[in-house]
Amino acid sequence: MYTMKKTLFFAILFSFSLQAFSQVTEKSLALYGAAKLVLEKPIDNYSTISLVPSLGILNTSDINYLLLGVGAEYRFYFTGTAPMGLYSGVGIGYSFGNARIVNENLSGYNLKTDVGGVLGHLVIGRQWIFENGLLLNVNIGAHYLNLGFKQGAADFSSVKAFKGVMPGIGFCIGFRLKSSSCDR
Repeated sequence: MYTMKKTLFFAILFSFSLQAFSQVTEKSLALYGAAKLVLEKPIDNYSTISLVPSLGILNTSDINYLLLGVGAEYRFYFTGTAPMGLYSGVGIGYSFGNARIVNENLSGYNLKTDVGGVLGHLVIGRQWIFENGLLLNVNIGAHYLNLGFKQGAADFSSVKAFKGVMPGIGFCIGFRLKSSSCDR
């Protein structure tokens, strides 16, 4: 069996969340989806760190966002040996991209501008790694996103950029890659 301390994980994570909430601008529904590439490295028997580039789509009733991002995550494993078992994870990151107004009732219909902001999440999940290297991960948690329009986006003065907490469900399928250059 492979030593867990000497493994590097490469996984593609597809996560989604549907959030109903009330914003200051009276939006009632936001839909967020993201695809993430997770590079996870065990740092001891109980914890891992990850580098997480991502692509996300956020749609509200007034604005559609297309976002690229990069983040980092720390996981603590309660059961098993990292990176297998029940875990809790916390992550931070930065996203950037563009925003497009889609509400016909707002002035400046179909205008675009650049957008950027911070994100964070807190999740609890379970990760399995099988003998053939297949990795499965499921998690649930809360995701925070705080976006802002670029300076001088006057056409977007009638709307506010997205800021809120969304519940999320994540599913990951990936593979364990052995890497002698990354071993501790």
